[in-house]
Amino acid sequence: MRLLSDIVESIRQVCRYEKTVRVDTKALQSVMMIFVLVMLLIDIENFKLGKYIIGGVTLAVAVMSIVLVIVLKYIKNVYRICQAAVVVFFILAVIISIEGTNDGFSLLWFLLLPVITLVLLGMPFGAPVCIFFGLYITVLFWTPLNNMLIYNYTRDYLFYYPIFYWGFCLLVVAMDIFYKLYQIRQADNEKNLEAEVLEAVEGTKKLMIDAVTAISQMLDEKDVYTQEHSKRAAEYSKLIAKNLRRMNSQTKRFH
Repeated sequence: MRLLSDIVESIRQVCRYEKTVRVDTKALQSVMMIFVLVMLLIDIENFKLGKYIIGGVTLAVAVMSIVLVIVLKYIKNVYRICQAAVVVFFILAVIISIEGTNDGFSLLWFLLLPVITLVLLGMPFGAPVCIFFGLYITVLFWTPLNNMLIYNYTRDYLFYYPIFYWGFCLLVVAMDIFYKLYQIRQADNEKNLEAEVLEAVEGTKKLMIDAVTAISQMLDEKDVYTQEHSKRAAEYSKLIAKNLRRMNSQTKRFH
């Protein structure tokens, strides 16, 4: 029970942390460009095999992704774009899984879904997406619904694909939690260090002021003629600074 509560608390910490950080747009653009490259390579094979429907769909997705890569840095609400992309992604996943594009090879790229959604977009967004896709592929492959499949997958493929997906998904979740907990600790350490530095600076300032005050008092007590001299000098300095400020403001007004 203690272990389970620690895991739940770690997930809560990560979720709270992810709400305070922005999406890494540059990393997302890099991943999308890799995705585009993969889709174009798949398209080449699709058109060679005469699969023009799925080839046209994947080509359209690749073109849309290129446009998104270009305009992504100008978009404020990245999550809206990601949500729309997920809808397109699932439509594509349904077509690819049923048709068995490239003898099931194209579907293997969807195993990278947890990396893209969980690591880059965070758990609140990525977890539901990964769970939904996992449930979809598990039900489709492990239940009589596999009779809907156009492509005749091997029995091993139907059995092991959901297992590999869920296993890889859990691995990514664990690595993501450990990495972001490390980032949280680093941020806390930096805040504590900054507070300690500020405290040390304030202590040094106070020490310098106390030292100057003590020296001034020693001089005043030693010589009657110069007694209270430092206080009068401070008062005169304030009056001079006040008058200089007033003169500067008047000069600016005339100009």
